[in-house]
Amino acid sequence: MYADLVLLIAAQPEDEDVVAGPIGALVFFGLVVAVALLLWSFTRRLKKVDRAREEGVYGDPPSHERTDAADDGSAGSGDSGSSGGDAGGSGD
Repeated sequence: MYADLVLLIAAQPEDEDVVAGPIGALVFFGLVVAVALLLWSFTRRLKKVDRAREEGVYGDPPSHERTDAADDGSAGSGDSGSSGGDAGGSGD
């Protein structure tokens, strides 16, 4: 029995006998379509996320407010009071 198993394993088909066939082609094209649909869905969702971020849905200021703050030079300075300036306006 062991000898039969060795002979069965040793018997390899010729290279021209091994082909994927129509089922392999269908599986391949099915995978291509699935990946294309996933990419299309992913880009749609990313566009929705960008639109929501611009509207301020995630707690960030809307994009037009962020650009105004960047123009004023106050972006990134924060309200930590470490600048040494008058924090409350009661110094007079």
